[in-house]
Amino acid sequence: MTKPQLFLSPDQIAEVAERLYDNTFRSKYEGAHNGKFLAIDVVNEKAYLGQYPEDALKKAGDAVPDGMFYLVRIGETAAFNVGYIGEQESELDRSIRPLAHSLPGLQPA
Repeated sequence: MTKPQLFLSPDQIAEVAERLYDNTFRSKYEGAHNGKFLAIDVVNEKAYLGQYPEDALKKAGDAVPDGMFYLVRIGETAAFNVGYIGEQESELDRSIRPLAHSLPGLQPA
């Protein structure tokens, strides 16, 4: 008999995984494994540790091919940080070169 498929929204997956991490996995992994990644299986309530995100997710996928996982970076507020480094306007102006077709006397081919 096959196990019935559980359907969770991304928000529900995050809610369950964050609760599992706080209640079960945080004390086990934080400190000794900070900076590593944990793929949390929200259905079976298991975690898979890896040095890199791909490692943790591969271990989890090998163990539960049709699992639902949530990725955590141990000791951090998010698995990934996204951003940019802005430049001052004067530096930005110098880095932009005019296109050849916008220079006087030059026409696009």
